[in-house]
Amino acid sequence: GTATPYPSPLVVAGLPAGASVSSVQLVNFNHTWSGDVDIALTDPNGKAVMLLSDLGNDALVLATNVNLTFSDAAAAKVPATSPMVSGTYLCTNDGAVTDIMPAPGPTTTVANPTLATFNGPLWNGTWNLWINDQVGGDLGNVGSWSITFKYPTVGCTSPPRTVVVTVNTQAIISTQPVNTTVCTDKVATFNVVASIGLGAISYRWMVSTDNGNTYNNVNDGGVYSGATTNTLTITAPPVTMSGYVYRCTLTGPAPCAPIFSFFRILTVNPLPTVVITASPYTRLFPGLITTLSSSVSPFAAATYTWYRDGVVVLGANAATLSRDVDGLGDYTLKVTDVNGCTNTSNLVSLKDSISSNCFLYPNPNKGKFQVRYHSAAGNVLPRSVTVYDGKGTRVLTQFFTVVAPYARMDLDLTRYGKGVFWVEIGDLNGKRIIVCRAVVD
Repeated sequence: GTATPYPSPLVVAGLPAGASVSSVQLVNFNHTWSGDVDIALTDPNGKAVMLLSDLGNDALVLATNVNLTFSDAAAAKVPATSPMVSGTYLCTNDGAVTDIMPAPGPTTTVANPTLATFNGPLWNGTWNLWINDQVGGDLGNVGSWSITFKYPTVGCTSPPRTVVVTVNTQAIISTQPVNTTVCTDKVATFNVVASIGLGAISYRWMVSTDNGNTYNNVNDGGVYSGATTNTLTITAPPVTMSGYVYRCTLTGPAPCAPIFSFFRILTVNPLPTVVITASPYTRLFPGLITTLSSSVSPFAAATYTWYRDGVVVLGANAATLSRDVDGLGDYTLKVTDVNGCTNTSNLVSLKDSISSNCFLYPNPNKGKFQVRYHSAAGNVLPRSVTVYDGKGTRVLTQFFTVVAPYARMDLDLTRYGKGVFWVEIGDLNGKRIIVCRAVVD
């Protein structure tokens, strides 16, 4: 599309007869794809010269803070190299015999333009600079432009005078911002580094929500801070901000024109949604096994960390986790997805299933086995275990402190040989609670 303004006018007055155009200069020319930019100049007569067009047949030629001087005395045309560099060049029109600028611009220009095309006689009046981008989506600006005329001297000299000239320097960007990807619970930053010879630089960050077509100033508040500094901070941005485009306007002392940083894109990834369930049981007694399973969306999980009662379950780093009666407790799962975003699941409780049975296994066994009997959660109870052989002779008594439902009580009868043994569970006073049978073979 066309530049703003289109055209850019320059009123010339006071030139004597015999003048000619010596050079045309563009200061601080920036463009993300210079090969599709047409720049034409027309004099007050309407004559047109193409200064720059079809550079290198649309080669990728970046222009950043470039100063271009066009002169018929230059040694070469603008080279189709990347990035474009400042210099003095011939008017450059590669690859197109005729370029037509959008109305109301000039309708045609010569294929091999020269500034000598402007051969008078009307020099004084309005000269116009026309800039058109042939393909959409690019960004750029021209800080200022000028025409230098050459004409005969009239043979007079002014008296000497001391003139104080103050030269302010335009800001130069040494480090451009970079694209940033962040999770919705994290902090994103865009940073630009610039320098200037004299004076200070002011910063103003801008945001585009339509792919860089239009920009609005960013103001501090909400997710934003640092809107008028060289670092813009975005704290916990929502997913709806993904795809927003940011750039920074840097302004030095007047009359130097402001410059723009490269535009950069913010990508915001959501936190994963993690849901865990237990199947087929949420209440267990000895011998039952249940499986904790997980689902993660919208992106796949990269790592899993299971927690039991707030403590990491060692070695549990898969999407599922098997649990028996020794694993009663409250479970959660922390997942980091493929984007590096982390979230925690809902809580699932595995509790005991009350039973009055005595659980003894393995059974039959080789003399070593475990005995379990239900105890209410949270109780600390003394338990006695007395073992009798097949003749009714007591062969072993052990005492245990039970601190969890179905706490494990281990016995070793290997020294008593094979046979059928009766295992009696009692309280601290020896009162019988229940009797189990153990077979040692």
